[in-house]
Amino acid sequence: NGYAVGGGAGVCGGTVQDCRIVNNRTAAFGAGAKYAIVERCLVAFNCIEGETATGGGAYECTLYNCLVVSNELVAAGEYFYVQGAGVASSSLYGCTVCDNVLTAIFDGENSEAHGAGISNCEAYNTIVWHNMLNGVADEEYATWNFSCRWLSDPAFIPGTHRLSSTSPCVDAGDNAYAFGAYDFAGTNRVLWSRVDIGAYECTEEKKESSSGE
Repeated sequence: NGYAVGGGAGVCGGTVQDCRIVNNRTAAFGAGAKYAIVERCLVAFNCIEGETATGGGAYECTLYNCLVVSNELVAAGEYFYVQGAGVASSSLYGCTVCDNVLTAIFDGENSEAHGAGISNCEAYNTIVWHNMLNGVADEEYATWNFSCRWLSDPAFIPGTHRLSSTSPCVDAGDNAYAFGAYDFAGTNRVLWSRVDIGAYECTEEKKESSSGE
């Protein structure tokens, strides 16, 4: 529940593990976390409002096995450049970035808004899904390095961000980028032969979907 003019209202610098970084606000960079190493944390309901709003959940961070959801970035006016309602200018490993919202009210042609999910990031074994820019899906912008990044429906268990046993993200990750012994929920990070994509490991063995896909 912090507020900071220059960003990092929740966390600024250092390392945080197994924490809830929620309900923070700022007018600049990284309402939730800025310049930090973030491990197995919930980053949610953080908000930035401003002409240079960047990284509603996190900015210039390294995130491992985190759930980044329902963060918000808001900008309005004739001149603004905003990006990354979920995460911006960061590295993500085994994360889930969902349901983040970027609202941009344009007044003229000199403003830009990009990446409701992630912007200018590198992402490994990470789900980026159902992030919205003015009500339209906008998962990422300028992702500059990635492996096993998932941008379509991950087939979550309804009402959660956990993978169902028929999810295409089960056993679909790259073990070279599986960092940390545990996932977001404290389950072993690799349960079967390959790491799952996203913050959660599926605790059931993979099953074929009913469509056979």
